Amino acid sequence: MGLVLIPRFAVAESSDLPLGMTHSASEPCPFKHKGKLAEVSDSCCSFRVGREPACLLAFAIPPPFYLRLHEDMSPEEAIELGRKLRGAIKQVRDDTIKASREADTAVDLDPDYYMGKGINANDWEFPVEPALKQIEAAADWCEKVGQMQFGIRSGH
Repeated sequence: MGLVLIPRFAVAESSDLPLGMTHSASEPCPFKHKGKLAEVSDSCCSFRVGREPACLLAFAIPPPFYLRLHEDMSPEEAIELGRKLRGAIKQVRDDTIKASREADTAVDLDPDYYMGKGINANDWEFPVEPALKQIEAAADWCEKVGQMQFGIRSGH
């Protein structure tokens, strides 16, 4: 399980760039400077959300929003996706703080917490914070892609 986000020109016939590229082969990639916070897939401009962050998103965000991650998006929708991802990150962090206060100790949310919300988290065996950092990197990527006037083609 994972999610591949691929930039696509907003108007297909108006670009000679290959699918997944935001620049010509002779230009430097605008995403290279970010380092490798997440796996890169398909092209230097594409972004792969790993299994754990994708799993966390499936458990922590409303189903209509999660399903939207698997659809093509316009530049404006890419920017909005970045904002929504940041909202999901904030919600999970708020849930972690709340659970920590209730337990009177620092906790990393586990499947039992989300199962109480009706979420099936049988395969959840990872710490939340590294997954949130990758989701944060995906939010940065989505916003940058949209600001460059590219949309997103989901390659799930």
